[in-house]
Amino acid sequence: MKTTAEKFWEKGLYKRGFVIATERALFVGKLPKYWQIIDLPNQSCIAYDPENTLVFSEKKDVWVCLCGSYCMDTTAGHMDMQLIVDNLAKALFVSDESFYDYLDELNGRFVCIFSKKGSVSVLNDATASRSVYYATDREVIASHYNLVHDIVATQEDPFWEKYCEWVDDKKKERKPWPWVMPGDRTPWANIKILPPNHKIILPAMQSVRFYPRCPMPETNIEAATSLIANTLSKETETLTQYFSVYQSLTAGSDTRITLAAMRNVAKKAVFFTYHDARTRKGEYIVYKILKKQKRFAKGKICVSVKL
Repeated sequence: MKTTAEKFWEKGLYKRGFVIATERALFVGKLPKYWQIIDLPNQSCIAYDPENTLVFSEKKDVWVCLCGSYCMDTTAGHMDMQLIVDNLAKALFVSDESFYDYLDELNGRFVCIFSKKGSVSVLNDATASRSVYYATDREVIASHYNLVHDIVATQEDPFWEKYCEWVDDKKKERKPWPWVMPGDRTPWANIKILPPNHKIILPAMQSVRFYPRCPMPETNIEAATSLIANTLSKETETLTQYFSVYQSLTAGSDTRITLAAMRNVAKKAVFFTYHDARTRKGEYIVYKILKKQKRFAKGKICVSVKL
């Protein structure tokens, strides 16, 4: 019988991940057994955790593939990924500018592979919440840098060894410090992370910035706040149409912003916080305050985690 740890690693390793390579043979013995693999029109292939949604659309010499947890059209107010990828392909067929204009309207956690007239590029969502790593000297792109390394073995980056590890004299082993590599570097040489608003051009494996595409217009605080508030309001409304929403509460600025955005859909969400069951330290005070707020009277507020 498999242990709990073995079951976790069998299903948990590279969770919701993906990898793109030039041939299926590179995946043999390197991927979780339950992953799915499909071929792409450029003679490469993509393997992915089936917990992702993968959609594809093709129009003459243009094709687009989306793979990820979700993708939202913030203007139209829906999360139909097949419709979104169809719209991306139509826009790319019209012009590169139309493609990027529509991409600006999308939110989510996804990787996008697209091609026009044989030129293939890979990018991710605007905040890079779907991490993308790539080998600089091979056509291998994946969701985790260790997954790239599994496919294309490389040496440890000298910077990592010199500045990001320390030697445990008692255990006679090297351990990492709790910080990350600078810029787009990873612990492995020749494996880099794709920064937000950049794309990888294949087969050169070159990272190129595509946004902003023109000088950003000047605005004022009031106009910017109004635009952001309206967008967040529409996004939260769309989220509650597709998901059961659970909103964590702390005293930080992130919570204050998302809580304000959730105001109009509060009765459709569950709000939770956490505290130390013995001392009631932590976010207990947040819970007590919000419990008294009449505007969240229709929403469910609970302390779901005791530390």
